Amino acid sequence: MPENYPRGAIPSVEPYHSYSTFLEAVTPEYALLKYTDMRALVNRDETASSWFPEETSLITTTTIRDTQLNLVSWERELEHVLAFGPDFHIPADYSTYENQDVGDRSHNVLHSMEGLLWMQRQLHEHGAETRLIPIVQGVEPEERAVCYEVFDRAGFDDYCAFYGTQYFTAGAGIRIDELVADLQEIDTEQDRNIFLIGLLSPNYLERVPDSVGAAAGQTAWRSDMAPTKQSEEELRQQWDIFTNRAVDALGVDPDSPVNGETTNTEMI
Repeated sequence: MPENYPRGAIPSVEPYHSYSTFLEAVTPEYALLKYTDMRALVNRDETASSWFPEETSLITTTTIRDTQLNLVSWERELEHVLAFGPDFHIPADYSTYENQDVGDRSHNVLHSMEGLLWMQRQLHEHGAETRLIPIVQGVEPEERAVCYEVFDRAGFDDYCAFYGTQYFTAGAGIRIDELVADLQEIDTEQDRNIFLIGLLSPNYLERVPDSVGAAAGQTAWRSDMAPTKQSEEELRQQWDIFTNRAVDALGVDPDSPVNGETTNTEMI
């Protein structure tokens, strides 16, 4: 049976010494790593087990810059996931933006869902223990409905990811109101728990729907912590203070699973 879903405050990390120092000091329950950083670690002959603490469950994600994303094939993605062995993987991201041509955007949603199903089959055939977290794609409800239908048919019944970074990096300032509105729409469209990528500020997390049970980011926790300058005890204390604020903002009980477990062996 799958373990508990990722929950609470999750640090996004990079393959550098300051991050490994942080990880060893605080041993977070979960950590998030971009696909390109996973690839860099694989090229250094590292694996999830060798680079991350045993107590930390690793989530890797293909939610990366478009210029990098466009160069990633499903086959290479699979190769790196199998080599690195993360606990969870968010596969086959494709960009969907409001200013895209509607036809291109719909095409990308379909490709993302095809990639999800392909990755699910391949991991099963290889006997991999990595579990997939599907990502909701699309701007309009009818585009996201395609994702929900695929999730239903493929057994992803209870949990999904949503990429929020683009609401802060598109050159239009902090679009938190738009992000909250879109999350509320998704909340009404389906009843899965949501893993929000790209936002970890407790002040902003107070505004997201209750269905958001996990959030990952980097700016918020790094602004309070200096892994190469603080002692392990100082890092642990500050991380505990930060995560307690974030967990309170999310309304997640840190002593219980996020809204239960799933019994579907094809689920994450």
